[in-house]
Amino acid sequence: MDNKVTILQKLTRFRFILLGIFFGVLYWIIDTCVDAYLLNEGTFFEQLLFPESHYIFMRSLMGAIILIFSIVVQFLANKREITERALIESEEMWRSLVESAPNIIMTLDRNGKILFLNHTVPGLSVDDVVGSNACEYIPPEQIETLMKTIEEVFKTGKSIAYEVSGTGPHGSVAHYSTKIGPIKENGEVVAAIQIITDISERKKMENKLQEHVSELERFNKFSVGRELKMVELKQEINELLLSTGQPEKYKIPSLTHERSSVEG
Repeated sequence: MDNKVTILQKLTRFRFILLGIFFGVLYWIIDTCVDAYLLNEGTFFEQLLFPESHYIFMRSLMGAIILIFSIVVQFLANKREITERALIESEEMWRSLVESAPNIIMTLDRNGKILFLNHTVPGLSVDDVVGSNACEYIPPEQIETLMKTIEEVFKTGKSIAYEVSGTGPHGSVAHYSTKIGPIKENGEVVAAIQIITDISERKKMENKLQEHVSELERFNKFSVGRELKMVELKQEINELLLSTGQPEKYKIPSLTHERSSVEG
């Protein structure tokens, strides 16, 4: 079975040449019939097998023209098939890579309409999202930023990256890092591709880190204030002792020096 398929595939590569040979032979037979039955120049088999030299020349010339034409057509057909096959394989590979990518990848037109989407967040389906507008999945205050970015990509042909919040799993709000770039055809931007990465966990970590930093800053301010208060209190005690004729109880540096050493 496999051998038969292979033979058919090989024959398909030469189908126009074989067709040209067929029409060349057919022309020879038709011309033979005309000479034998219409022009009465000998019998059919004489004209078919032993025609005069000028008939051989004319039939051979016409057969050669038909064959050359069929070879050119076959070459162009094979070239087109190779190009189409390579394009299909390239598209299949691109689609396979895109569909298996962890990022959300979509293509947009100039108005923000979603033309293609590899996958989406839980709670939404690709069929429902494709054909809708990307503005439907971000807060209203961020729509202007998105549309200006898309317009800038179409105008300049350069990629732009920014962060945005939008629809997360099951209707929640998530934070995304998004990059919008151009899709060009013959040097002209025909669409935009948007690559979206969920950075919600990173944002949570950043917020927690900022909270810890704020706590440390508050604690540091409290500690510094407490130390300065102690220095001032010791200084007041020393002044009271001196006013009663008693020696100082605490040896303390100047207030300015103490403040700088505590803050350091």
